[in-house]
Amino acid sequence: MEGTILLELERAELAARERRLRAEGEAEEELARAREGAARISAGVDRAIGEAIEARRRALDAEARGEIEALERELAELEGEPGVDRDRVAFRRAVELVVASVLAEG
Repeated sequence: MEGTILLELERAELAARERRLRAEGEAEEELARAREGAARISAGVDRAIGEAIEARRRALDAEARGEIEALERELAELEGEPGVDRDRVAFRRAVELVVASVLAEG
């Protein structure tokens, strides 16, 4: 009788181990799926951020180009006026171009 009880306990223990191993395997699979999902989400977020940054850069670049064109038109008008200090106008234009360039990079 004692042998039968021990045999039943061993079977119960073996069954419990098998259930635990199966549960651990399922948990590992679920964890792997969760990691894959998180990686897909992260990749999507990274892509969206990159696209937003690129769009902002293009907008700033277009804005800076517009400002440069306006300054060039203004300079052309000033250069046509008599009595205008061309060196001063050229220096001002150079400063404005540098500022526009820095703003476009930011």
